[in-house]
Amino acid sequence: MRVCFYQCGGECSRLHSRVPMGIGCLIANAPAGHEYVYTRSRDDLRSCDMVALSSGAVGLKEAVEIALDSKSPVIVGGMGTLWDGLEDYPFKHIVVGEGEAAFNAIIGGRDLPKKIRMANIADVDALKPPDLGGVTRGWLPVMSSRGCPFHCKFCTSQAFWRGARYHSAEYVFAVIDRYISEYDGINTIYFLDDLFIVPPARFVKLYEGWMRREWNKRFGVRGFVRADTLTRETLVRLREMGMRTVRFGAESGSDRILKLLGKGMTVDMYRQVAAWCRELGMVCAASFMHGYPFETPDDAQATKDLIASARIKVEGWYKFVSFPGTEMYDGRSPLEHDMKVRKP
Repeated sequence: MRVCFYQCGGECSRLHSRVPMGIGCLIANAPAGHEYVYTRSRDDLRSCDMVALSSGAVGLKEAVEIALDSKSPVIVGGMGTLWDGLEDYPFKHIVVGEGEAAFNAIIGGRDLPKKIRMANIADVDALKPPDLGGVTRGWLPVMSSRGCPFHCKFCTSQAFWRGARYHSAEYVFAVIDRYISEYDGINTIYFLDDLFIVPPARFVKLYEGWMRREWNKRFGVRGFVRADTLTRETLVRLREMGMRTVRFGAESGSDRILKLLGKGMTVDMYRQVAAWCRELGMVCAASFMHGYPFETPDDAQATKDLIASARIKVEGWYKFVSFPGTEMYDGRSPLEHDMKVRKP
């Protein structure tokens, strides 16, 4: 069987591997004896036995177009599957949540319902690392965990992953060792986890192993943190590992907005992180959202004031979108409304 994988909605402009990581995980852990191909061209989807799509909400229009046009069975996974409306279209299977077990069952010919959600894999260290197909820009993407332990009302992570699971530090080191032996020119390790500095005890093991290997002398480090899990001690360790820019999702400079979003944080926490970063010679960066239906001019001004006064670098200025699967979903169809959060 020849299976063609395709990313709907366009690849992220900052993709750091030649194969998107989610698709790479499926390919690496798929049953042997079949041909698995990742393609960037929809024309290639006409010459395979099965089409496997990955889609967020922004890509669902394209996913539906492909399903309606394809003469081969089409399966779809990714966070876009949190939209129940997909069941009205001719997909062979809709895989919600973690995909490896479901994909293996599909390839194995099991009798499965149209919509599938398998139990999460308990031991994520048992998974083979993704087939990245090479890296770009010298940045090696790494996922050291799956999911997020927090419950922001606007975020799809909890609905998709249903909790957080963590690779051991030993697994993470083995994965990085493998990639740096395979790919030349790597200068930065980019943790793409929702939050890679928790649990704290695991992060300490990552830090200690990193320093023993002297990777701080070889690589820079990028990754996402969260203000209320960040201590000054953790910041010092991140700096020693090679991180120069600390980035977290701030969303707003208004405590009123943060409460409505279920962030569980305050503007004072952001100011504290920014102060620590200045003290330690690190760049404090954050992403923000705009266009909330409940945002007032005072809220918008509070965000501008925070950015200016705390000297926060804006790395992400996103339009608020009500995504399927979140507490803030307003019921709009992704096929009829623009789900893009980034400006063109």
